Amino acid sequence: MTRLLTRRTFRTVIGLLALVEAIFLAESFTTILENAIRDGGSVFDVLRLLLLKSPEVVDFALPIVLMLGLFFAITAARDDNELVICAAAGVSWRRVPIFAVGVGMLGLCVSLLFAGVMTPVASYMFRLSLYELKVQRIIEEITTPSQRKAMRTIDGRTIIATPSTEVGAERGNLFIYQPEGRDGWRVSQANDWTVIGPDDAGAYGVEMRGFRESTGAPTGKPDAESGATQGTEIVRDLFPGSKISISTLSMGFRLEDLIQKADRARRGSEVLVLWKAAELLKSDGDVSLSRRLGEILARGILCPIAALLAVAAAAFSASAVGRWLALPLATVGVLAGDIVARALMGDAAASSGIVFWLTLGSVAGVGLGAPLAYVLWRGEVLIAPRRGRA
Repeated sequence: MTRLLTRRTFRTVIGLLALVEAIFLAESFTTILENAIRDGGSVFDVLRLLLLKSPEVVDFALPIVLMLGLFFAITAARDDNELVICAAAGVSWRRVPIFAVGVGMLGLCVSLLFAGVMTPVASYMFRLSLYELKVQRIIEEITTPSQRKAMRTIDGRTIIATPSTEVGAERGNLFIYQPEGRDGWRVSQANDWTVIGPDDAGAYGVEMRGFRESTGAPTGKPDAESGATQGTEIVRDLFPGSKISISTLSMGFRLEDLIQKADRARRGSEVLVLWKAAELLKSDGDVSLSRRLGEILARGILCPIAALLAVAAAAFSASAVGRWLALPLATVGVLAGDIVARALMGDAAASSGIVFWLTLGSVAGVGLGAPLAYVLWRGEVLIAPRRGRA
């Protein structure tokens, strides 16, 4: 019986999980593709980002997928009289709920593996991969001549490069705006520019031709009468500053000085909270991470609960009414249990360790006890085919 149900169950579970993953990735594909195109990524970059995005939905879909897989496996084996044959050979119907609990515990381990390890690691790598694509795009725009318009904001400076119509210009016009101090500003312009390097130390040089730089800051607001009579003179009074004009200017720079460094500290969803369970369950632990730990454990415990719900639904489906209501009720039960369990255990984990363990025991006891009691009461109908089938 175990071998019979294993083949049917895992075939259905893997198929449904692949379908959920395909739908989730199809929804995320447009956003990932836009990011890759904007930052000059290739098709391999898109595939890598999709692969890093895929673990996010596994722990969410696993309980409902396990419930559906077990329900279809048990009812199909019963309707094909395979369970009757096993019973005639002396195999007890209790093997069915025992098998379901075993599958649920396996699902618990898989859920904790994904939610506690694979999903945080993948989310962390996904964010850094997007950053690397952006950095590569910036480096390409700086070091490779191009006749395309480019606009970037780097470290508070807005840089605009536009193609030049002059013959012999390598890159074209360069415009840099940088705010300084309180309402101050600095504007730099060049008719053409060339990047030289890198040298042995990794430093670059930039040569700007027709370089002009202006600095200034407004000092006040004109009244309507003086502005009307003095004309352009009021502009000079409002924006006093300095101007520099140089035919050719050369200066050195390092790419690290222009590109903001990546934040390599793990953020909320990227933290491996299972490794910090003992610390987070203390009363003075991080509330947001403690809540996330409780939600991860709640969804993991839901896997064996969903497995027993599948067995209870299969037993209920043997009746005339249950034939139509068993699967919808089991589905609603899993989805509602997911919401309630995560809310309860999230709040309990954020409060204190004692409250968390009491809540954990209550959720596991009620979630496992209710379907198990029904299965023990109506377990024999798991073997007999539904009415109207022989």
